[in-house]
Amino acid sequence: MRRGESLSGERRHSGEEGRNPGSPELDEYSEESLIRHYGERGTKAIQACRDGKVEKYLDFYVVHGMTGTYVVEDDFCTCRNFLFRGNECWHILAVRYARSSGLCVTRDEWYQEKMEKPPETNTI
Repeated sequence: MRRGESLSGERRHSGEEGRNPGSPELDEYSEESLIRHYGERGTKAIQACRDGKVEKYLDFYVVHGMTGTYVVEDDFCTCRNFLFRGNECWHILAVRYARSSGLCVTRDEWYQEKMEKPPETNTI
């Protein structure tokens, strides 16, 4: 995968993020509509954005959850809930809300490159 490509190999362009049918449009991702449509998942998504747990890298969004860190692209998430059930998880909702509200931490680096680096070792 090259920089700027999605997981499917297509070039990513701003504003082309996917959305499930029946989901509110991007401009409808207000706090009220998220909570009304998604309940607890909407509340968790909003809180994650407020807490700075949603990061926008040059290639992906990354959400720091309670049990791990998850990559979100379009309507795909690497969390267990999404992978096993195919549900719209709160990580996806958090990214949608972050995009519409601007509540995310912007990183001027490629997440792929960060993942390729070996973990830092303690040399003390």
